[in-house]
Amino acid sequence: MDELAAFEKAPRQLLQRESALLTRADIVFTGGPSLYEARKGRHPNIHCFASSVDAVHF
Repeated sequence: MDELAAFEKAPRQLLQRESALLTRADIVFTGGPSLYEARKGRHPNIHCFASSVDAVHF
């Protein structure tokens, strides 16, 4: 997944909103290992939910 706050047209409040959501959330899932690594110190119950495929199927 992408670091949305790094996008040129990202709202300035994005990081503040993310922090507020992390404070309120009981559990957090990230869309990949890089976001997990970047956020794992900010929430006690965070998990990486990486994308995957069934290799045998393809």
